[in-house]
Amino acid sequence: MSYPHEGEIRRHLENWARWSPESYRASMWRDQIDMSGYRQAPIPIMGGEAGDTHAALARMDARERSALEQYHLRPGTLRVKARRLRISIATLSRRLKAAHHHFHELRWAVRHGAVRAGAENARIAKARASLETETGAERGAR
Repeated sequence: MSYPHEGEIRRHLENWARWSPESYRASMWRDQIDMSGYRQAPIPIMGGEAGDTHAALARMDARERSALEQYHLRPGTLRVKARRLRISIATLSRRLKAAHHHFHELRWAVRHGAVRAGAENARIAKARASLETETGAERGAR
């Protein structure tokens, strides 16, 4: 199964996970922190991009953010990931589709300084509503 902008989003989330002390993946790098408090990451961290990702994640619905983090940053099959979230695989798939689209839109808005602009927020809300309508129509077609 593939989601919109999946490869790009995975790269952004993995970079953010190396950068953010609050992410799940941060614990994987804790053993690489020396006594000075600096992380010795084997892969370069793009701080500006990670900051944009953090800002986008902070504006996301908690369920969508959890779905993205679970899907891209935690090990296991889709079934295992859905079980961790206590939802069905179908629900996880729907959340992931919406979350990928929403995350991509929010990153664009953050990167272009449009997060505070009412017109941009309205554009994001409109795109999100159309996606939710789409997924609702898919459910009705089953």
